Amino acid sequence: MITDSFHLSLLERAIAASSNSILIADANSPDTPIIYCNPAFEKLTGYSNEEVIGRNCRFLQGADTDRAELDKLRSSVRSGTEIKVVLKNYRKDKTPFWNELTVSPVLDGEGKLTHFIGVQNDITKRIIAETALQESEERLRAIATATPVPILITCRSDSTILYANPALGETFGLNSEKFIGSKKSDFYADASDRHKLLELVKEKGFSDGQQICLKKANGSLFWVKMSMRSINFNGEAAILSAFYDITDRVEAETALRVSEARFQKLAANVPGMIYQFKLAADGTLSFPYVSSGCRELYELEPEVLQNSAILAIEMLHPDDAPSFHESLAVSAKTLEPWRWEGRLVFPGDRIKWISGASRPEMSEKGDIIWDGLLIDISDRKQAESALWQSEARFQKMAANVPGMIYQYLLHPDGANQFTYVSPGCWELYELEPEKLQTNSTFMWSLVHPDDIKPLLESLAISGENLQPWTYEGRIVTKSGKLKWIRAIARPELQPGGDLLWEGVTIDISDRKLAEIALGESKIALQQANQELEKRVLQRTEALYASQKMLWLVIDNIPQLIAWKNRDSVYLGGNKNFAKIAGFNHPSEIVGLTDYDMPWKPEETEFFRACDQRIMATNTAEYHMIQPQLQADGTQGWVDTNKIPLHDNYDNVVGILSTFEDITDRLSLQAQVRASEELFRKIFEDAPIGIYLANLDDNKLVRVNKTYCEMLGYTAAELLDKTLIEIGHPADNPKNIQVTAALHRGEITSYQIEIRQIAGTGKIVWVNVTSTAIRDGEGKPIYNLGMIENITNRKISAAALQASESQLRKQAAQLQEAYEQLQHAQIQLVQSEKMSGLGQMVAGIAHEINNPATFIHGNISHAQNYFNDLIEVLNLYQESYPSPAPQIVEKVKELELDFLKEDLPKMLNSMRVGIERISKIVLSLRNFSRLDESEMKLVDIHEGIDSTLLILQHRLHQENPKSRIEVIKDYGKISKIDCCAGQLNQVFLNIIGNAIEALENQPQPRTIVIRTEMKKAGLTSHNESKLSQCDRIVICIADSGQGMTEDVRRRLFDPFFTTKAVGSGTGLGLSISHQIVVEKHRGSLRCISAPGQGAEFWIEIPCTSDRPFT
Repeated sequence: MITDSFHLSLLERAIAASSNSILIADANSPDTPIIYCNPAFEKLTGYSNEEVIGRNCRFLQGADTDRAELDKLRSSVRSGTEIKVVLKNYRKDKTPFWNELTVSPVLDGEGKLTHFIGVQNDITKRIIAETALQESEERLRAIATATPVPILITCRSDSTILYANPALGETFGLNSEKFIGSKKSDFYADASDRHKLLELVKEKGFSDGQQICLKKANGSLFWVKMSMRSINFNGEAAILSAFYDITDRVEAETALRVSEARFQKLAANVPGMIYQFKLAADGTLSFPYVSSGCRELYELEPEVLQNSAILAIEMLHPDDAPSFHESLAVSAKTLEPWRWEGRLVFPGDRIKWISGASRPEMSEKGDIIWDGLLIDISDRKQAESALWQSEARFQKMAANVPGMIYQYLLHPDGANQFTYVSPGCWELYELEPEKLQTNSTFMWSLVHPDDIKPLLESLAISGENLQPWTYEGRIVTKSGKLKWIRAIARPELQPGGDLLWEGVTIDISDRKLAEIALGESKIALQQANQELEKRVLQRTEALYASQKMLWLVIDNIPQLIAWKNRDSVYLGGNKNFAKIAGFNHPSEIVGLTDYDMPWKPEETEFFRACDQRIMATNTAEYHMIQPQLQADGTQGWVDTNKIPLHDNYDNVVGILSTFEDITDRLSLQAQVRASEELFRKIFEDAPIGIYLANLDDNKLVRVNKTYCEMLGYTAAELLDKTLIEIGHPADNPKNIQVTAALHRGEITSYQIEIRQIAGTGKIVWVNVTSTAIRDGEGKPIYNLGMIENITNRKISAAALQASESQLRKQAAQLQEAYEQLQHAQIQLVQSEKMSGLGQMVAGIAHEINNPATFIHGNISHAQNYFNDLIEVLNLYQESYPSPAPQIVEKVKELELDFLKEDLPKMLNSMRVGIERISKIVLSLRNFSRLDESEMKLVDIHEGIDSTLLILQHRLHQENPKSRIEVIKDYGKISKIDCCAGQLNQVFLNIIGNAIEALENQPQPRTIVIRTEMKKAGLTSHNESKLSQCDRIVICIADSGQGMTEDVRRRLFDPFFTTKAVGSGTGLGLSISHQIVVEKHRGSLRCISAPGQGAEFWIEIPCTSDRPFT
């Protein structure tokens, strides 16, 4: 049979085993205190049962607990209704958790509210997940809104747009909200693209990187790369699309294809071979690219030369092959531009002169690739040979024949431009090539007004018939010069309808003047001049091909170049040379000698001597470092190469000089040497240690003298070690960590204090400040460290720390001794006071007890004597029924019958009174044990009653309105081992304070004293389990005004009092707290609030089970 107690036991076990935290609070006690919590609550909050019982559950709340939820909870508690709230609470270790709290009211049989049951569920993980989900959604929404990538979601069935981000609206030129509900198919330039994408998504579930053309709101087209995914959007099958605009890239690719076609056309029409030549890292040679000019130059198909580069090498003339290999090696080593002229040998001993120019670049794999041009200069060589044999004046004129090579483009709408202009433009038109290419009207403005019409008509006829164009006319330059020019060009119709003329314009002013002169001369002279004109024209046309090459050579070579004849007369030079010599144009130096240059006399003689020596020995000289006074008067330095020039018969006909201005380089080298010397001196003489170590292996590569002396090593010994080898094993891990971070580039410097091991084995403390040294590519390669010896500082710091620790320890000991002495002094004063009171009370009790004992002992005898006398008197009355008149009178006077009746009552009253006196004496004797310090078994109730007896006169005053009611709610408790006198002192202090708190209070004025036994949440009402209790609880509560929280916190502080000056010492509660907590290992706490009285809870442990009193 299952009994009610078994049911209760099952319920208790179920609550204790529940994983949910369960609390029970008293609904009728002030502040609704907790009277029970299960183990799950202790596990959840970290608070023990003892720390929770008696407190309101608000101690779990924090400053950031939701006030609205708390207001709902308080309202529900006031109304006694059930509620569920979610609160942010805090555990004992201050860590937060989210608590889903359900509070349910408990009613008794009469429907009266008695308790609240709180069930708590830790939902922290759920709250964190919900918060993270919400943050993720907000973050994704913010990303979709802020991203510049257009994003849209469409219905899979009909392509209706369900979502569009702002970037989509900006791309199409519409507000993104206007997209919603429209059809995505409306924006495809080609509807078939949409069907193709949908088929891909249907087949794979996605489509990535599809390039399609879309249409904006204004009808303009643009190209995008689109990716699509099948998704579920609000329960509907949908497609998520994102794309980015690649219109610029598509247009660039189109332009690139046009440019490549144009390049291929130019390459096919350039007189010569455009090529890419590669020297692989393993030494193999190849032609990655060869233009169609290969057929004319090498008489080989481009594919043949690309497949076998060695064929080009084998065709080199034996005398020219060494210079070819040498020039190639120098260019590969220095990555300087490559220039070379030499001969090719064909079957039948046919010879071709070629000239090559290219710029090298090194790839990431270490291969070197030259991009350049090879041209046939055989005709130029022949022309040069003829020119060397001509007169100096003719050579000067031939070397400086003006002319301009160009490409002129005429668009169908009449717009025109020069797509290419050679440098001869300046000499011809006094216009920079770039300026003419930017705006063709600059040239048209120079045409003589009378020649504009013939010029335009001839151009129109040439363009209409696509026939070669030849024109002669006049121009007027900006400086006012009138020039005759001759232009020859061939037109070509371009795919887009444009007309392109490629041609050359030359200055024929001299020829026109010659024609005029010839017209005035005799026929013989006219024939001679005609022959001369013919020869000039032939040479001009022969120079046409070389001039096209010369502009590349002259404009791209940073060096100074000049060439002279056998008499050291300048025949030409480049712009850089003319500039350093103080001339505006290279043509100005033709016909001059070094005597006409701004060189110093000794420099001039030296230059001419070198020229004569080289031409006499027919031996080139390279890299001669020579001083050279420049035109601006500054002294410069040049690196000079001088090479003899030969005619077709291998005769030395002049000298070619190349100069590289190395003034800045020499100055920089001098500065570097000075800086290195200064750095070396600073490095070696620095008062701190300095080292340089490889970051790859931490090996030392350089150390200074101070660092060697610091560690007791020689420089050679240190350079054979790594930073780890000289480091202390305990410090090496952090040293390795920071140097590795420095090597990876995560930090640029660091500072660390570590120990290093000297050569003698001694430990040296050092402060290391290190900085990364980087190579030319910015990669950290070296660790530069500054070392400060801090051994002495460390020793001093350790000694100081030890001394400081010792002083702190002594100070703490002194403070502790002082506090103990202070407590002892307070206790001694109070003990003396209470001891004196105890002695006085004991003396009074003794003096009262002696006569009281005497009276109590004689009352029985007096009663017996009285009974005997009454018995004798009755016998006399029976024996002498008629007494003498005097006796009758006396009996009447004494009221003998009344005496016989009243005297037993009087004796009985005396017995009751003397017994009351005995009890008072006993109480006085109990209270008089204040000076007893030994532990003994004591009845707590006796101590409380003795205290109340001592304070009886303050409780029961004559004025009924001033009386204080004492309610004793004693539970069944056992005797405990304690110091009775000290506990009586505690009771006297607390009850005395309660009386003082009530003296000025209106009625009702009550003091309630409750006692009970307690263990694991049980009270004395569970009588069957009292044997398990291990603590006695005494609660002394008054109905006074209560106190503030600030007063309550300081209540047990020594010398703290709220009484008027002279009314109290402030030691009573401090000593009481010390007696309960320190002497008896118990607890003493106060619960109070303004207007709610005060409760003092005393808990004292029981050392053994005792019979109940």
